[in-house]
Amino acid sequence: MTAEGLSTSNGHQQLFFSHDIQWIDGGDFGALDGPVPGAGHFLIFNNGARQPGPTFSSVIEIDPYDGPMESGIYIPAAVAGYDPMPVGGGMSRRTQNVSRQVVWSFHGISPNSFYSPYISGAQRLPNGNTLVCSGAHGHIFEVTPEGDVVWEYINPVGDRLENDRGIYRTMADKAGDEFNSIFKCQRYAPDYPGLNGKDLTPRGTITEYFSEAVELKP
Repeated sequence: MTAEGLSTSNGHQQLFFSHDIQWIDGGDFGALDGPVPGAGHFLIFNNGARQPGPTFSSVIEIDPYDGPMESGIYIPAAVAGYDPMPVGGGMSRRTQNVSRQVVWSFHGISPNSFYSPYISGAQRLPNGNTLVCSGAHGHIFEVTPEGDVVWEYINPVGDRLENDRGIYRTMADKAGDEFNSIFKCQRYAPDYPGLNGKDLTPRGTITEYFSEAVELKP
């Protein structure tokens, strides 16, 4: 145990303050609809808060089945077993028991390079990539099965200022690191049914739109 009362080993615990646990399925993508790699598995954003050792978040894909998914037979984690895996680097490097049910995972190259202690989520895409929302810092990115980042976006808009008459803070303002947080994200194709009849005409950049004063109605 540490001085803070935290364990120095995860034992067999795999998840720490996790969010957005979901079944991977075909989803509602519009033109993106189609077979999704990993369908039937669990996809989890493992925030990693208060885990022993290095501080980092990860996205984990778990296969819960005993044999083919079509069998509908699940295997307990204890029966599936665990393998010792090295995590972290340098002086923080240690060995962690990782469930054999984990068939894919993503985490940063070094501790703290990818860490969101709360909210956040992930979405498996039909192309096999995974869309990740590191919510605490408003960071959205897409990673390949090999862990390469192929697209990313940082939310430039935060909460409202006091006495702002509708003006939102943007990244240009001197704001805290977590002012632009995002609960989760979802990707949709332009022909997604929920967008039918909606005006999708571009209206300029997000920072321009939210920096304009909004007149308050009496």
